[in-house]
Amino acid sequence: VDGLFETENQTIYIKDNTLNFIHNLSQTPYTFTSEVGEFNDRFEIVFRPESLSTIENEISSNDLTIIELNTGDVKFTVGNNLNIEAIEIIDVLGRTLYRLKGNNSSETYNLSKLSQAAYIAKVKLSNGQTVTKRALKRH
Repeated sequence: VDGLFETENQTIYIKDNTLNFIHNLSQTPYTFTSEVGEFNDRFEIVFRPESLSTIENEISSNDLTIIELNTGDVKFTVGNNLNIEAIEIIDVLGRTLYRLKGNNSSETYNLSKLSQAAYIAKVKLSNGQTVTKRALKRH
């Protein structure tokens, strides 16, 4: 935010098109991993996150909880009387590792084969919204 936006109090976001993820650069730097090559359309700088919407039934990633259980299972829970329809687990390189189906507000899956690392969960909800949330597998 040096220079142009330093005194404007303008929030700046980076949109990672590969991971379909928006990060607030005004709060913290964005860290990512990439394969070797040239990717001209991976990132966009935006000034308003697409997740802001006038649809009152939408939820934020804060309304989605991801809890790793001692068994290696991972529990996904969403509120607002919504159900989880599908979950996609993506690694930091953008590769889809799991495509999981659901039909309840709380779903538990055996993800014990995932190594200890950071992952992105894209959760499709019964209202048509997709919520993206980062999670760290610890066990």
